[in-house]
Amino acid sequence: MLPSTQKKTELSLKIHTKDMTDNAQLSEMIFYVPPNKESDDQRPSIEELKEEIIKHAAVRKVGDVIMEMKDLPMVLPRGKYNLVCYRNSLKLLGSKSYTLLYEHINTMYLLKNPDEFHMYFIIMLNRPIRSGSKMLGYLVFNVPLNAQVNEEEGVKLNLEEDDYETSEAKRNHIKPVMKGVVYEILGKVLRYLTQQKLIGASNDFVSSIGLHGISCQLNNNKGFLFCLKKSMIFMTKPAHHYLHEDILYIEVKYPNNYSLAMKNTKLKLTVHLRNSNTTYTYANIDTVEQSKLKEYFDSHNIRAEGFQSYTSRVQKLDLADDEDSEEDEDFSMTAAEIEEVEEEEDEDFQEFQEEIVDRKRSRSPEKTDENEELEPPSKKVKVA
Repeated sequence: MLPSTQKKTELSLKIHTKDMTDNAQLSEMIFYVPPNKESDDQRPSIEELKEEIIKHAAVRKVGDVIMEMKDLPMVLPRGKYNLVCYRNSLKLLGSKSYTLLYEHINTMYLLKNPDEFHMYFIIMLNRPIRSGSKMLGYLVFNVPLNAQVNEEEGVKLNLEEDDYETSEAKRNHIKPVMKGVVYEILGKVLRYLTQQKLIGASNDFVSSIGLHGISCQLNNNKGFLFCLKKSMIFMTKPAHHYLHEDILYIEVKYPNNYSLAMKNTKLKLTVHLRNSNTTYTYANIDTVEQSKLKEYFDSHNIRAEGFQSYTSRVQKLDLADDEDSEEDEDFSMTAAEIEEVEEEEDEDFQEFQEEIVDRKRSRSPEKTDENEELEPPSKKVKVA
């Protein structure tokens, strides 16, 4: 139970239930408490009302605020939200308010947006939250790559002194005042509070233009399919995720009358999942990427049918610099953090530090498709 807005005149009572059906159910009650303007007003204050409800009901207090970050841009749900973190839950305050228990968070991902100017911070939920008539299984922040907190003030954490001495706090470099890049602070603090994995992109798949996935289209929605070490994630509409082990097979389709000599053509990937009739068809994929996709699927023992032998002129580029850039540019993370990552979880928190630099892009000047919005700009952004 906590004030539902920053006006201190509303009290929010969240109702958590195990009923995950689509039936209508009460999830929140908001009490409006007018401010006391007259001395003889007998109405209780908002704090008195809160204590009275807690006294007569089995209500859990959320406790003190541990961290607050303001005006974070999000794509799911869309808009700018204030993030308020408590000991066992977090709250998003914006055009709507959302409360989420940490125990309902499954995994978190930190992936570079293909526009090369933002970072996706993805929170995957094991229990979706309701947003109007829809259920959200993901919370997705879209934080500017170079955005930093105020250098003088930083982000203050409200923890006990002993909390900073724990192994988890030291592993995540938790300090009373956090300074630096916004998405790094977000990742460190939420990984510490939720005790969940934070996974980044590995080099299991790197496209011909240095991205950890492919630009594509799903149901007329342009997006990006991230090809990770153990899973694949599509951002952003409709956002979804599946593990490699959940894939039955992948079907590759080419345009009618397709010839190996044709250039600037597109292919489709249809992913068939196990134990369900669910399929995802990703269209408008550049055939330049087909050899890299085939290599990715083969290396992870994913059955892919329909690939044709093809040698792309793009693959003849001089990529000698790639061999020298295996240790890519560091997103201002320390060597200690990298060494702490377990070998079997080489995606975890280390991988999102890496990006491809000094890559020679001798691509054709011809635009391959007027609908390709996610083509990264040629201008590079240097990370401070």
